[in-house]
Parts: sequence; structure tokens; C-alpha cells
Amino acid sequence: MKSIFYIFAILITSGIYAQSNYVSNVMDNSYGEYVFLYELPWDQSQLIQIKKEVVQSPSFQLIYKFETISNGTSTPFNIPFCAEVSTEPLFLDDGILATGTTPLNGVECVFFDGINVIEFDLNQGNGDSDPFLTVVDDRVFIIANDGNVKQLYEYDQVAHTVTKITNGLIDVKNVCASFGNDVYYSVEYANVSAMQFEYNLYKASLNIGVYTYSNIHSVDIPFGPSRYFYWRNSVNKDGKVFLTQESISFTSGELSDLKVISIDQNDQVETVHQVLPTEKDELKLFEWDDAIWAYVYYQNELYKSTDGLSFTLNVDSGLKLITNHHVTENNKLFLDLYIPVSDIHEIAAHYGILQTIYTGDHLHFLLEDNGVVYFSDWIWYDSSSIVLIHTAFDVVEDIYIDQADHSPVHNASLVHNGEFTFLFSYAFADIDVLKLTGSPSAGVNELSIDFSAYPNPLSSGESLFLRTDIDGVGEILTADGKVIKQLNLSHGTNVIETSSLSRGVYFVSFMNHTHRIVVN
Repeated sequence: MKSIFYIFAILITSGIYAQSNYVSNVMDNSYGEYVFLYELPWDQSQLIQIKKEVVQSPSFQLIYKFETISNGTSTPFNIPFCAEVSTEPLFLDDGILATGTTPLNGVECVFFDGINVIEFDLNQGNGDSDPFLTVVDDRVFIIANDGNVKQLYEYDQVAHTVTKITNGLIDVKNVCASFGNDVYYSVEYANVSAMQFEYNLYKASLNIGVYTYSNIHSVDIPFGPSRYFYWRNSVNKDGKVFLTQESISFTSGELSDLKVISIDQNDQVETVHQVLPTEKDELKLFEWDDAIWAYVYYQNELYKSTDGLSFTLNVDSGLKLITNHHVTENNKLFLDLYIPVSDIHEIAAHYGILQTIYTGDHLHFLLEDNGVVYFSDWIWYDSSSIVLIHTAFDVVEDIYIDQADHSPVHNASLVHNGEFTFLFSYAFADIDVLKLTGSPSAGVNELSIDFSAYPNPLSSGESLFLRTDIDGVGEILTADGKVIKQLNLSHGTNVIETSSLSRGVYFVSFMNHTHRIVVN
């Protein structure tokens, strides 16, 4: 057992107070490449850690090994009839879906619920099907070799069955989107005679148990400099499917072609956003605040579409480059901004303009739970920290842990028994399981009440109407958490005068419920 020293720093916005937190050790591991941390679906009191190992015989491959954790002790855990798990498993509500080596049928897909094992021999004994698992819009899809080419399947999470969606002659490349009973997927074909790669976007439509197929969009790319092509990052809105279409170049002097397309119910495809040719390699697309948003990874422009027909520039972050985003449970947008000249990152909240709420070195979004967003911040050769952002008021708690190699990353953390629990590495040695004890100040259950505020936004001097089903005391706060008005609210509709409020962003807080309002 090593000695660990903890340093705590709590940054509290005026008027908001947070409980103290401390870090303790759950599992002291010897060195191992642990990469995932989960709860067992059938026993959520039981933690399971997964490490990645490289096996060089008979051929080079990665495998995943499971261990349960109890009272500081780890115990090997195996899925029956699955000797080696070869891809990242899916932890579903009632079991584990994994790809692994089975005794009779090679590398296949296996589901285990703690008692029963179901094996899906997707190529019916013709060797390995090498399944790849993916989740799109909460639906689980499998791309696997049926003995001839890679086909698309769907795993039914209730019936625990697998349905074959495609029966084509060309490998399925990826699942692009799902919308109702429709599934959108792509195929790639090298047309040697035409000296080009041909990419086709298909729609598989389920009607009375039978799939029909439509080729709704095609892109041809001539042979030449190396390129990757994708349709991905789907958003479903207003009866349309929106996708990024990305032709990505990794060759010096060759630029990437990035755009957003829409597909309507008649399979009409339109380009709704075109990025200028760029050296960047990824276009992000997401939905927030009843609009669709787009940005290029490591560029400074955030675009917005309210009509689904075109995008307009919403924010130019100048020298700060957008590297990630997170939409919170209470409908806030946080952006992770990288500043090359100083080699630091900022977390900024979008309030019409960007408001910086945290500055750090190497930021990673981890998870959100009960009104608290968890980020990690890695400070090279100094310390790591876990950053808690309380989404009601953008309060920041920064908890430092000394002598850390790197901070936790996505899928290596969870909230277990009400405590934030995570994998953490020390001094290039072992990767331990730690937990944060003590609830963050925003980590409390919200009362089950109705509370609404309208109109929003409102004009300066216009009355604000607050409706609730319970009597109580509320507050109006500035964006930095300063209380500027106490409110005695009663059951029903309350009329609040706003003549004293200047233009800007405010928060109305009542019984642990919060609304962000904008005064124009």
C-alpha cells in the first residue's frame, strides 16, 4: 500500500456553499492496463474493473479481462463459454453483451445475465464472425461476417434475440442513424475499373416484419491520397435525419471536405452546412436549446440551425479552439476550449456569449450525476484534479490529488453507492480504484414539484410569471451566483416585477429547482 497525500482546494461562487470531499482507496491494484469500470447489471453493489492486455501468440490481438472488486480484493470474473473477450463489451440493463472466443463456433457474440449464457452464431459455423458492437439512439447493433461479407444485425434488449437486417453482397461499413423503424447504414466498394471508391448510404425500413432497402445517397472518391469517409453524428429533428458527411484527408496538402446533410421522409438529401476545405479531421453535430449545432474539432466557430435548412455563425471563440461539448441534464451547454498560445483549456458555459467557469491543463468530461458534472484535469508532473461543476449555478469545486500519472477518462468512472468512483494512475505505476466521499453541494435530490417561469426571454421591464404548486421562498440570482432579490411565492401564478433587472442572464431558484432566464 502506497502513501498518498491529498490537497484540497474549493472554489465557491458568492452565496453558494459546498460540502467538503475527500478521496479514499477502494482497490490497490498491482500494475495493469485497467481501462473500464462498471457495476454488474444483475448486482449493482458489485464493482467490476476491466483491463486490456496484449496477446502475441498465436497472433497479435487485444483482449479484455474482467475482475470483480470486494473489500479491497479483486477476483477474476469470466463469462461462461467465452474464453477471451476481444472487443469492448456493452453493459446493458440486465446483462453483458460481449464479443469473444467460444468453444465451438470461434469468435462470436455472447450475452450473459449472471445465470444464463446466450451465444449468437452469426455466421452459422463458417468460422469467426468477428462481431463489432455499436449503440445508436439506444439501439444495439452488430456488424458481423455471415460467412461471406459483413452484415448488419440488431440485438433486441428485451427478447435477447438477434435479427439480421441486411443480406447484401458488400461489407456494411458502419451504422449511421436510426429513425423510427428505419436504420441508415453505409457500404464501401472499391471500383477498380472506374479507379474510385464508391460510398453508398442505405436505408433499411421494417414493415410487417420484412426489411426493404433504399440507396438514398452516394459519394465517389477517386483513388489517390489516403482518405477516410464517414456518415455519422446523427441528430433526428422535425421529421428529418441530420448527419455529418466527412471526407477526411491525412495527406499533407490534401484538405478534408466536411458538411452536414439532411434526409427528409421522402429520402430527399440536402446539404445544409458546408465547411470550407480544412486540414481538420472531424465535424461535430448535436442538438441543444431546440436547435442543431455544429463545429469543427479544434476550430473556433460554433454554428446554429433553427430551421434545419441552413446554419449561421453563433459564436466565434477567437484564439480558443472548441475541442468538446456537453449538454447537461438541466439543459446547459458547456464547451471545452483549448488555447494554443498558453497550452491550457477552459470550460465555458454558453449564455449567448461564452462565460469561462474553469481553467485547467488537460480536461476530460467524465460523467454527470444528480446535478453535478464531473471533469478531470491533469497537471503534468504536479497533480491531477477532479473538477465538479454544479450545474445550477456553475459553482466549481476543484479537488486535487498529488503524484498522479494521469486523470480518469470516460468509462473509467461511475457513481457507485452514491459516491463518485474512478480508476486513477500514480507515477506511471499501478492503476487503482478510488472514490470521492462526501456529497457535492448540488448532489441532492430535487423535490417533486412543478415550477415554471415565463416568458423567457423577456424584455426589460416586462413582468415575469412564476408558477408553482407549493408555497415557499425563492431567489433571483446573477450569473455568478449573487442573490439580488428574495421571492415569497405561493401556490399558483406569481407576478414578479423586473424593472430593476438590467439586460443579461439571471437564475430563478425555488425549492432546489432553477430556471435560467434572459432579459433583453
